[in-house]
Amino acid sequence: MFRANKPPVHEEPPVHEETEMIRSSAAPSNVNPAMVSQLNKVTRHAEDIQKNAEPESQTDKQLRKLTVGPGIRLKGEIADCDTLVVEGHVEVSAKATLIEIAETGTLIGDIEVETADVSGRVDGSLNASERLIIRSTGRVSGKIRYDTIEIESGGRISGNVETEEETKDSSPIVKGMNKPDSMAS
Repeated sequence: MFRANKPPVHEEPPVHEETEMIRSSAAPSNVNPAMVSQLNKVTRHAEDIQKNAEPESQTDKQLRKLTVGPGIRLKGEIADCDTLVVEGHVEVSAKATLIEIAETGTLIGDIEVETADVSGRVDGSLNASERLIIRSTGRVSGKIRYDTIEIESGGRISGNVETEEETKDSSPIVKGMNKPDSMAS
């Protein structure tokens, strides 16, 4: 009782629309359909990755965000931070793009930032080179410098306060000494 050996069945991979389009186009007849299918899979995968990828700068910013939660105390220096969120107590020297101080947050120290959004308390030296926002529950005191400011009703600011413009306009010469000739007498 011998059985006849059947030749192995060669199954072709499933045919995708793209593969069918390549086969029906002017593609040479010696193109391996399995290779075409694999190429199409890789192409679709690459397109999916590209569609779902965030811009590089957004990914970097997400990686450079520091949140100090409620009940946490932090002392030291913070550098190269895009976003600093303070919900606890922080005593630092910090440089950041954006600082958000929650109602429960306290920030004490020397701060250089583009935008500061304060709902809690800040005490020290704060330089907001673009914008300082003090919410209704916010309290800012110390040496404060800003370009533009927004203070909600109830928000408080105290100390040595100046705008970036005043800082740029100041010079070693006493103010009032540089009057135009038409004003001098």
